[in-house]
Amino acid sequence: MAGLKELKNRRKTIISTKKVTSAMKMIATSKLKKSQDNMIKARPYSARIKSLTHMLIFSDGNYASEFFVKRPGNRTLYILISSDKGLCGGFNSNIIKTFKSLAETSSEEMKIISIGNRISSFLEKNGFDVYSEYRNAFHQFNFSLAVRIGSEIISLYNNNEVDRVVLVYNRFQSAISQIVVKETILPIELEEHSEDYDTGPLKFETEPGVDKIFNAIFPRYINFLVWRGLLESYASENAARMTTMDSATDNSTDMIDMLTLQINKERQAKITQEISEIVGGSSAK
Repeated sequence: MAGLKELKNRRKTIISTKKVTSAMKMIATSKLKKSQDNMIKARPYSARIKSLTHMLIFSDGNYASEFFVKRPGNRTLYILISSDKGLCGGFNSNIIKTFKSLAETSSEEMKIISIGNRISSFLEKNGFDVYSEYRNAFHQFNFSLAVRIGSEIISLYNNNEVDRVVLVYNRFQSAISQIVVKETILPIELEEHSEDYDTGPLKFETEPGVDKIFNAIFPRYINFLVWRGLLESYASENAARMTTMDSATDNSTDMIDMLTLQINKERQAKITQEISEIVGGSSAK
């Protein structure tokens, strides 16, 4: 059994750890509020620009674009989003597990764009060929990051280097729930019977033509899909870290209580032993 000094040292260490986890929980809670607000604000715009894109397509029955035609090949570009830092529970490991499952079971020819230190380090360590990587992406990230990634996506697709583009990230469900999603962003999957753009006999007349408007808004559409994924991932990261640090703080409290009880028992046992020795010495006289 550990001695009194060792127990006190352990309790002191755990008290210090509790201070750190408690501080990290408060920081994550603060960041979560801001990142959640930004994510929620982005969702309506993302949905609307997608709806507008489809409305333009369906307004002209003769309009066609390579961006919503399925290609026969199996070359897939994966955009993998993780965090830059750890201590956020299963947030990063879930992304890694999802990708490992895809890599082990799929016969696709893969290209990878990695976002975040954790997934980039995993890919480097395991010898995956990465087309481009963005480390420290969430240090002070803004929309320009989504624009750079979106430009790479469109360039690869236009140059016929990939047949499909899939975004893999943690989607924010709630403060205690985040799920990994695999979202195909190219080719565009048309929702032919949606009431939002089911024009029926009505046809839109646009100036300039549909093709020019589509080409103007399409890069923004891709950029915003990436931006929404980044925002969802960042909010999920902060939520996961807050939950993890809250659990760690609670566990620290339990361990401190347990060690305090052991210290008191050890101290009481020593006092009892000393009293017994004094009584025994007196009796011997």
